[in-house]
Parts: sequence; C-alpha cells; structure tokens
Amino acid sequence: MILFLLIYFTFYGSMHAYAFFKARAALQFGRSAGELIAVFMSIIMFAPIIIRALEYSGYETIALFVAYAGYIWMGALSMFVLISVIVGVYRLIAFAAGNFIRKDTSALIPSSFSAFVLPVFLAVMLTEYGIYEALNIKTEYVTINTEKIPSSAGRIRIVQVSDVHLGLMAGKYKLENIIKSVKAVNPD
Repeated sequence: MILFLLIYFTFYGSMHAYAFFKARAALQFGRSAGELIAVFMSIIMFAPIIIRALEYSGYETIALFVAYAGYIWMGALSMFVLISVIVGVYRLIAFAAGNFIRKDTSALIPSSFSAFVLPVFLAVMLTEYGIYEALNIKTEYVTINTEKIPSSAGRIRIVQVSDVHLGLMAGKYKLENIIKSVKAVNPD
C-alpha cells in the first residue's frame, strides 16, 4: 500500500506541479494567488484519501461532495496535462523547425497564454462530455459471426457490462438501471 501511495502522490503531484507552473507562466499571478492555488491543489490531491476517511466515518454526504469535486478535478487535470503536453510538443517542433530552416516561425508558435487556455478549454469540454456519457447509460448492439459456435446452437445473445464503477458515486440507483437495461435485451 505504501508503494502505491508513493507512486500515486509522485505521479499525481507532478501533474499538479506541471499545471501550476503552466498557469503561473500564462497568467502571471502574484504570490498570494499562487499560495491559494497551491493550497487548493495540495488539498484536492488528497481527495481520494479524504473520501475514504469520510465514508468510513459515516459522513457519506460530505464524502460524496468531495468525491464529485475530487474525481472531476482528477479527470479534468488529466485531460489538461495530456493536451498541454501535446501543445508543448507542437511548440517545440515549430521552434526547432524555425531554427532548422532559419526562418521566423514565431507566428506558428502559440504564446504561453494560448498554450494554457486552449488545453484548459479542451479539458473542460472533454470533462463535461465524459460526465454526460457517465450519466447516460446506452446499449450498443454488436453482431459477431463466427464459425466457432455450431449453427445448431442458433443465435446466442450475450450481454457485457463495463465501466460501472459502483461505489459512493454510482450506487444502487445506477445498478438498478443497469440491471433493467440488461433484462431489456433478454440475454441467453
């Protein structure tokens, strides 16, 4: 467990540090704002542990609030870091290409502000889409033709359920909806 926590805090902490320094370079906020952001990021980094402690202590409502805030932040931060790294690689390639061909490519290189705002915008949009998808169960039908099942068996209907994440945020209500959806397709 200690190794897991060490890896978690190293990786997730690095993501927070990366986002913090990208924000500071782009927005050039002062020391007070930087300290507030650093405190927020430090607290939100511990959200999964705080959630478990609250849930274990019987404070499920507060745990649920922290879970939504913490896990939505985790998803958005992950998207931001991924997109930001892609934008950073693009900026590096554009800069290197300009030096290689001895041309001014500065017009092709987004500013620090743009290289921060674009990933933030895309991360927020992708996170909102992810929340929408998570809240809307959908059934997909896939027909698989195979010679491995004898034709005498006829048509076999199989149901596969994935990405449920039952727990504090997705409990009995979500499970009941999934069961209804499974029963509706009348699987073999």
